[in-house]
Amino acid sequence: MTSQDFTDQVLQSISNPVRRAVVHSLASQGMPFSDLMRACGLDPNFDTGQFWYHLSELMAKSILRKEEEVYVLTELGVKLSKILDTLHGECAFLLRKKRGENRQMERGKGDFIIRAYKDHDFEGVAILVQQLYRYWWGGMSLEYARKTVTTDLLVPDTRVYVAEHPSGSLIGFISYAIRHGGVFWVEYLWAGEGSQAEEVQEQLLEAVERDVRDAGEDQLHTHFGVDNRRFGEFYLRHGFETLNRLEVTKYLGEAPKRKYTAENAEIFGYKFKRVI
Repeated sequence: MTSQDFTDQVLQSISNPVRRAVVHSLASQGMPFSDLMRACGLDPNFDTGQFWYHLSELMAKSILRKEEEVYVLTELGVKLSKILDTLHGECAFLLRKKRGENRQMERGKGDFIIRAYKDHDFEGVAILVQQLYRYWWGGMSLEYARKTVTTDLLVPDTRVYVAEHPSGSLIGFISYAIRHGGVFWVEYLWAGEGSQAEEVQEQLLEAVERDVRDAGEDQLHTHFGVDNRRFGEFYLRHGFETLNRLEVTKYLGEAPKRKYTAENAEIFGYKFKRVI
């Protein structure tokens, strides 16, 4: 059996709503047979034979195991429950988009609107990503920028807002990820270098803050490099507080041509010196 064959079998095993209910019910704790049936909305006095069959199918695919009288998820099962939660969230988000047409938001005095990303925005966002990398790191091909959009922005639990000019061109974007546990993390923010850039960034950030509040959360996180003073000062002006986190990287292959490591770094008054 190939890995693709086994993947197909796992997907087939969770195509049944009862089995998905089992995985969801066991995501946080194990349960005995009768309790698990009730958690899945079934009556333990009826259809127990069919429920046994569903459990045996999940155990055969290494999604479920039995510890004495309690059923628990395997490592694969726990990860699968998170994938299903992510899929549910993405589908719910898509339905909201279809019902509300992305709830386009007019903001401030600017001659632009802030709205959720649409499929036809791909090329425009790729161009903005290329601008961002050119500003900070000297350059990026448009082909690589397209790949960055695919691998960094169009991934599960990541949302993107764009700023659109009346001409139809995109003049800024922001992306944020929702980590497991409900942590909101701004990953990209860009609005060019013009006089309007600050206002565009502010309104993009406001759109994300609204999503955070709508989700019942009260924190928004981000990070920036020691040489990104422009964005560092922008975030601090807009209420972010420093958590004094230092991010370091070890290159296991060829290091980038541009040297990222600062021999002496100062982050808003806090000085760090590289010592070997």
